[in-house]
Amino acid sequence: MYLVGAALLVALLVLTPTSFNTAAASVGSTPAFDSEQPFPGGGAYWEPAIAADPSSSYVYQAVTYINASKTCSGCPGTAIFLRASSDGGATWGAAQPVSLARGRGWQFDPQIQVAADGTVYVVFLQTFDPGSVLFRSTDHGATWSGPFTMNGALSYNDKPILLISPSGQDVYVAFNVKLASYVAVSHDAGRTFAQVQTSNESLWWYSYGGTYAPDGNVYFAQAGEAGAKTNGKRTNQGHTDGIQKIFVLKMNHEGTAWENVYIDTSMVSTPCAVPGCYGDYFAAQAAIAADADGKLILAYTRNDVNGTAHKMYLRTSSDGVAWSSAALFNDQGDSNFPAIVAGPTAGDFRLAWQDNRHAVCWDCGGLGSWNTWYARTTNGGGTWTASVRLSSLGSGAPYKTPQGYAFPDGDYFGLAVDSSGTNHLIWGEADGSSLYCCGGAWYTRGA
Repeated sequence: MYLVGAALLVALLVLTPTSFNTAAASVGSTPAFDSEQPFPGGGAYWEPAIAADPSSSYVYQAVTYINASKTCSGCPGTAIFLRASSDGGATWGAAQPVSLARGRGWQFDPQIQVAADGTVYVVFLQTFDPGSVLFRSTDHGATWSGPFTMNGALSYNDKPILLISPSGQDVYVAFNVKLASYVAVSHDAGRTFAQVQTSNESLWWYSYGGTYAPDGNVYFAQAGEAGAKTNGKRTNQGHTDGIQKIFVLKMNHEGTAWENVYIDTSMVSTPCAVPGCYGDYFAAQAAIAADADGKLILAYTRNDVNGTAHKMYLRTSSDGVAWSSAALFNDQGDSNFPAIVAGPTAGDFRLAWQDNRHAVCWDCGGLGSWNTWYARTTNGGGTWTASVRLSSLGSGAPYKTPQGYAFPDGDYFGLAVDSSGTNHLIWGEADGSSLYCCGGAWYTRGA
């Protein structure tokens, strides 16, 4: 059962999927991107993030640096490193650790947002307790204030997703607390937080994306996982092997009222054969964005039969409660890890994802010929550009071939659009020899 009172569960009928028009797109010429480049330093970089300043030409990248303590004497074993560009991604400063915390375990799951005044907000896991912590910078990442904790009485949280209002005064962080979903809410720029439990069904809840709408409402795209634990006590014990239920969590600006809107159900995902991998690595995910007029597009992956490839679907809404029927967007390979953001004008959305359409087989345990893809609409999803392959370099690392890269390094990546409309993306690639090993982050920009 879901919480009652402040929460309202809205269940929607799953309709027969239709298809978006991606071939006869009316957006204009095919988007053009710079050739992909590796995040420098030669480290093993995992699950990167990116953000653009809405009021200047600054862009920020963050990476999870595996085994950072080997080269950074003050760093924990795994640390979050961030770097800044003052010229829209043309050149970059050196990457630096956000927080020197040697001896304090590890840091994972970075998130970045930038307020209208240029203040940079970064959230990441500082182990499971205190879990998600916030840092702020007013000098483009040169110095940081924090950590600001948000766990309250909770002794565990995982996988944060960060949203802020344009002013930065309002901060929302959704995270997993095992068999419950929480949002930490702050109205003093992240100095203090209240913890709001938004579900209590017996599923492992994870947020994969979110958006702050023009009317002040907040939305998180979530999946609730069922099934047996697949990793014992190795990490968070929450990596299950069952079905996933896709939801949209709608929350008011104050964080005092919310609705859990059921969207769809996906069956068991394709297996991951990489040593150390877990049963839900390729589980269904969802991402959400709101444009300047408040129109919402939800992108999510799902399958109908256990162990088969995911397809990607889109739905639209004007209020986050009533959604259009599911429209098939991509059925090539095994679609995973969708990311979507809105551009500067109404109707403008940018969508990216990873799939293995060029692999010899889509069910090879997740190994072989993955690529990162991009598409755009300027009419609210009515038509889309043709899909653009961003990871087309074909060389530069042992895990890259003309067909793609061996394995997606992490189960999410970063997509942002700046005030001029330029896209900025960063994602992880690896050789698949083991989890958290032998890969790097790659990035590009384009329009």
